[in-house]
Amino acid sequence: MGSEMSRANAVPIAAQKYRVPLDAIRNSAGLPLAAAASAGEFGLEVGGWGAGGELLAGEDSNNNTKTADATFTFPVPPDFYSGTGEAIGAARSLVLKVRARVSAVRATSCTLDAEVYDSNDEGGVGADRNATAAQNINATGWATVSYVITLGSIEPGDALTVALRAVNNDSGGSSNGRVEIGAVWFEATTLM
Repeated sequence: MGSEMSRANAVPIAAQKYRVPLDAIRNSAGLPLAAAASAGEFGLEVGGWGAGGELLAGEDSNNNTKTADATFTFPVPPDFYSGTGEAIGAARSLVLKVRARVSAVRATSCTLDAEVYDSNDEGGVGADRNATAAQNINATGWATVSYVITLGSIEPGDALTVALRAVNNDSGGSSNGRVEIGAVWFEATTLM
């Protein structure tokens, strides 16, 4: 007799963290991020030996508006609680979280938005599953912003295509400031 545990007998565990490596994030054309931000794209700054970790950074705005886009694929974990035929009645969730800030408060606004799509395995995607509006990040202190994902039929092994967009609006301002992202992750209800 084996000691295998079926998914039907598993216990759901909320908010398990699945980090997205910043160097796995790509520009809007699907190419690796450059070392410095460019028009409409984040750059990936790497601290190097003894100098720190990685950071996504957008272009500086100064009395204008700069937009920065990035995209990545998130494989839904094999232990994700899909809610079908297993541990009936338990809450299930999937939340995208981003640790972000702006290097100088913007005169008008600074927001970060996300789009999350379930791949159809044929090169296309369905509707945006992000149920949360663009989040305010117009502060110099690091903050974690959250985007609740509408689950529908998302199952373990699915691939989610995620797009991030920062809008850094300094209209009427007079100082440089850029969007910075220090971490990206998903929190998911999983089975144990």
